[in-house]
Amino acid sequence: MSLIDNLVKAYATTDLPKVCATVGIDTKLIQPINWLHLKEASLAQWLYNSDRGTSRLAITANNFANLLYRDEMSGFANKISTKITPDEPTDLEYCQFSDVDKFIIGYWKFLTRSPYKGLESHTNSPETFLGFITQQGFSSDHNYVKKIVTSIPTARLLLLAAGGTTVPSTPDILAVI
Repeated sequence: MSLIDNLVKAYATTDLPKVCATVGIDTKLIQPINWLHLKEASLAQWLYNSDRGTSRLAITANNFANLLYRDEMSGFANKISTKITPDEPTDLEYCQFSDVDKFIIGYWKFLTRSPYKGLESHTNSPETFLGFITQQGFSSDHNYVKKIVTSIPTARLLLLAAGGTTVPSTPDILAVI
């Protein structure tokens, strides 16, 4: 089983509200349907940022989101100094996770840091969530959201295939307001 398969399998069955509550995200402010948006958007990020689990940082550090190490990550990740691409001028300090489960928790812990305060109000769609964290500095790439959104259908299918996620059914009768 590949590294990305291990990540998808673990994430598909992860109780995301429980993980988020554990790390300090106010889960009462997130609507139930929005948890699916968050799972799809975050997995799409991980697919893109780790080149589907084949990047050097994913392989050596179980870091699928290219998370830079911050002091707040102590206890969730170790510090590893490395370059993720050969053209970087110097090594940077990235998070190193012991396994995919620790990465999943660590990713959400990373988003409890001050730049991302209030993310609970930006969960009504994958695009809204991604736009918010990008504006707060998650990526300096102006096309980051657009790039990640293209991976959401793949993330959705992988989660469905892993059996831990269901697509909400549409109501039989739509109410007109």
